[in-house]
Amino acid sequence: MYPDILLQESTEDSSFQTTQTRNLTIKYHQNIVRPRVLTRAIQLRPGERYSTSNYSNTISRLYDLNLWQFVSLQYKDVKDTVQKLDAYIQLTPRKKQEVSTNFDVTTSNDYAIGSAISLGYRHFNLNRAANELHITVKGGIELRGQTTGRGLSLQAQEYGINADYVLPRFMLPFRVRQNYRSTAKTRISAGYNNLRRIDKFNIRTITGSLGYEWNESIYKRWSVKPFNLNFVGVSLVPEFEKDVVDKNPYLKRSFEPAFIGGEAAAFMFSNDDIFHKKQNTYFRAAIEESGGWLEAINGLVKAVSGNRKDLESVANTNISRFVRLDLDYRHYWNYNRSSVATRAFLGLGLPYGQSDVLPYVRQFTSGGPNSIRAWRLRTLGPGSYRDTSETALIFPDQTGDMRFEGNVEYRFNILRMFGGSMILKGATFMDFGNIWMLKTDTSRPGAAFQFKNLYKKWPSAQAPVCGWTSVISSSASTGAYPLRNPIPPIIARAGISGNGRWATAAGAVRTSSGT
Repeated sequence: MYPDILLQESTEDSSFQTTQTRNLTIKYHQNIVRPRVLTRAIQLRPGERYSTSNYSNTISRLYDLNLWQFVSLQYKDVKDTVQKLDAYIQLTPRKKQEVSTNFDVTTSNDYAIGSAISLGYRHFNLNRAANELHITVKGGIELRGQTTGRGLSLQAQEYGINADYVLPRFMLPFRVRQNYRSTAKTRISAGYNNLRRIDKFNIRTITGSLGYEWNESIYKRWSVKPFNLNFVGVSLVPEFEKDVVDKNPYLKRSFEPAFIGGEAAAFMFSNDDIFHKKQNTYFRAAIEESGGWLEAINGLVKAVSGNRKDLESVANTNISRFVRLDLDYRHYWNYNRSSVATRAFLGLGLPYGQSDVLPYVRQFTSGGPNSIRAWRLRTLGPGSYRDTSETALIFPDQTGDMRFEGNVEYRFNILRMFGGSMILKGATFMDFGNIWMLKTDTSRPGAAFQFKNLYKKWPSAQAPVCGWTSVISSSASTGAYPLRNPIPPIIARAGISGNGRWATAAGAVRTSSGT
């Protein structure tokens, strides 16, 4: 095995050093990786019969370590021996450190201009054990035009830092038997994020988690976090608290500082590969629970203090108790010059115990470029409710306990330019869905979910979209208008037909563009 051989370099080079393990003969210039890392990745064993699955699994595992740019595995007949092969593995290393930068500029009806920048640093081989360190620093702002029509004013700003430490194995106090096809990883994460809405609130989130990721098969992947802890600190601007939050008990409880601690698990299926060019499917199911082991710590503090104190009183922060489920299904039909994409999403959050609302950062929203595109971000729903206050025109922020959305999109090529390096594409789509409350909220009539009235509170939107793509950049422009609006006519706004029936709405076209 050659873990640091260069392209076009001869394996007969006399400068190679040699290390012998139980199953491997390792020849190298620099000791860039520990032998046990290679032994875990390689699925070939002396004396075993030739296996195409072991061959492909070995290559996949070596690539999955993110240490090598090229992986080559070849078999050669053993001299003077019948029906025996020697395996030669040649690995060309990649750079062990990487720095990246990403800059986005967008514009929409929701704001005049938005920009975000992120800086990333990755080390792929800490301690020569294929341990990875990822550090990301990000920041962004949104600017909107002033009511006086002069200049721009700051609407929101966000910044944060996140760090991931990834080990290419299960880090557990006991041994776990792995399937040969499984590529196990342990991920330890920590982060800080600050979201500020000017003249409204400031939300600070500190996160920490321990999780495990592995492939059940070539198409199935699991992610399990037995430990997941978030601290959400909230500061409200006095005027916003008095005029908006205090008048809505649901919002008031949502904006309380909270501990979100529990477990999470996700299952992903994707068969987007060369064997499924005509049709392919993506499915993701995720579940999160908060409050279970935090409640146990709460009880322990009570026992130690003789029922005089508990975790919530000591930290002056409530424990959020809830279960949240997300289901995302997508299916694609691909043709020579066009494709059809479908998507359905269901989200459901259930508070339990002493909690009667989801924390603000775990509630569902609808509207915007990644949702129902004919509505502004966070303005749709819940149900048929529409906030008509002056504050809502400046600060739309509708949330709910449940979200159900879907869309059908037909995509097609319009024009190929510059030898196919740039393609002008078009699409037409239909979105449908909404958010709802699971309990009746007297301050928001029509917001509660009722199955018998589902079709009446189901907005739909249709629009054409066009854009171009190239090898170095992308741009898209979207226009959307509502076909059906659940808002009663007495509170319809912005030229949108509020009769709850199928109708287009003149003057209500939503547009957005970005690069």
